[in-house]
This record gives sequence, structure tokens and C-alpha cells, in this order.
Amino acid sequence: MISEDDWEKLEKIIRENHKFIVSTHINPDGDGLGSELGICRLLEKLGKDSVIINDSPTPEFFKFLDPDGKLIKHYEEKYRQRILESDIIFLMDISNMERLGGMDEVVKSSRATKVCIDHHYSNIKWSDLNIVDELASASGEIVFDLVNRMGFEIDEKMALFLYVAILTDTGSFRFSNTTPRAHIICAELLKKGIKPREIFGYIYESYSWERMILFSKSLTTLKKIAGGKAVSIQVSKEMMMSSGAKIEDIEGFVEYITDVKDVEIAALFLELPENKIKVSLRSKKKYDVYRIAEIFGGGGHKNASGILMKDYTLQKAEDEVLLEIEKVITRKLQ
Repeated sequence: MISEDDWEKLEKIIRENHKFIVSTHINPDGDGLGSELGICRLLEKLGKDSVIINDSPTPEFFKFLDPDGKLIKHYEEKYRQRILESDIIFLMDISNMERLGGMDEVVKSSRATKVCIDHHYSNIKWSDLNIVDELASASGEIVFDLVNRMGFEIDEKMALFLYVAILTDTGSFRFSNTTPRAHIICAELLKKGIKPREIFGYIYESYSWERMILFSKSLTTLKKIAGGKAVSIQVSKEMMMSSGAKIEDIEGFVEYITDVKDVEIAALFLELPENKIKVSLRSKKKYDVYRIAEIFGGGGHKNASGILMKDYTLQKAEDEVLLEIEKVITRKLQ
């Protein structure tokens, strides 16, 4: 929960400063993008000088949020001085500095006060001011509360941003972080005129052929362990290259294999350059994959966590993580 003292500090920071940078994590998702666009809309209403700068490009299926590319800038050297001279840097939906990717050095070097707004319980409270609520369904929910506390009305554009944040981070309201309050907030946002069917179509019904080719290749690696209680798939660099897919095209793969009957835990292993493996973990109600991710220095939520494993081959990473998953399931069954 966020203390009243921290809320007051946040409001004071916003009211008393002028130059703001807003950013989110590498390979941004709907919550990262929605929450940063939401807070930037608030800053705009206050007449502040603000700009969104992200290390990674916006995925194609989220470009409807900023169709002209006017709001979100992709980090380049020309923005370095702007970041260094800012008063405040908002870091949205980021649990640790590593998630900033190539922007970590310039953010560290900036004289600006760093404010992290996040909802992951793996957040290490790494900023000057940490506005973290592990009970929030999404970081966008925290922005919703901030806007209301500051006495501003949420317009249709802001409602779109915050709705996307909550919709995507709750897995279209099916993940365990879907709370009654998440539904209540979204009901309020829908009153502003946003169109849920249209939004769903942009995000979940505009996949590329390259994505489908990649998905078919990844399914050839499907493996089950612990009597089918857990499953995994791999996405290798060769698969990425031969399919012509982008990193963003992997979104949703791990959730798909979680839907198999009797599966309790699912893992996706993505091979990255420089001997790095990104692991995405998902679980159903009774298993805490955050505890598994934590073993390898990862983090996230109870039912959705991730790991970045360095100096690993794809097979070694899969072997070690699946061994821990099997141990967890075996202990639970005893």
C-alpha cells in the first residue's frame, strides 16, 4: 500500500516542478505504455513540459495509442541532454534499474529526482521516491488514483490509456490480480466513451503472419514435465530469424500453453543475443512462480514472473528452471 506521506510527496513533486521525462521498461507492455501515457496526459493538463522516451520501440499492436508517434519517442542520443536536464523522471511499471535497458546509464547520470510508480511485489524500492502498491492490478490503477487525488477529471483519451493498462495486465480480467476494484475502475473508464470491442481488436486481433509462423515453430519444442502439471516451449534465435518475427510477436505465447488442461505452470524460454535467455513464467492459482524466478534473480508477481539469465545456453536455462518447477510441484503433491 502507498502511505499518505508518499502520496503527498508525489503531489508536491508534480506541482512544484516543470520539466518531466516519463519512461517504462524495455519491450513495453500495455501497462507500461498505458500508465506512462496516462501520467503524461495528467502533466499536460497541468501545463508541464513532459516527454515520453522509451528504450524499446512501441509494439505494432499498441501503436493505436499513439498513431502519429507524437507522444512516445524512441531513445536516441539527441534526447540525452533533455534527460540530463529534467527535473523529474517518472519510471513506470519498473521493478529495478536493469529493466530500463540502454537508458539506465543516462537515467542514473541525470540530476533529476527519480520517481518509480509500480505494482510488482519484487520492486526493490530503487528510486528517490517509490510509489508502489502490490495490491494494485496494474500501474495504471495507481495513475487513476493519482489523477483523482489531484482533482482532475479523466477524459476519453486518458481513459483509453488507463483501460489498456488494466485490461492487458489482468490478461483481459482473467489473471489472479483481477480484483473487484479493477472492474470498478474500468466501469468508470468505460463511461468516458472508450470502445472495449475496438480496443480488444487492436491488441488481440491484429497478429502478423510472422507471429503465427514463429508460434508454430515454438510449438515443436513443447515439453511437459511433472506428469503434465507443467509445460515449456523454446523460442530460439534461429526461429526468430527464419520466421521474420519481432520480439513483440512472442506476447501471449506462454499464456496460450498455460490454457492446456491440467497444466499448473508454464514457461517460455527466449534466446537473446550475448548468451542471454529470457524466461517467462505463468501459473494458475495455487503455484507461486515468483519464488521460482527469485532463485535465478528474477521477479514479478505470484502468477506471472520473469527471469533474465546471463551466460546460459537455451537448453541449460530450460533444464535448470524446469528442475526447480518440478521440485515445487512434487512438494505440493506430497
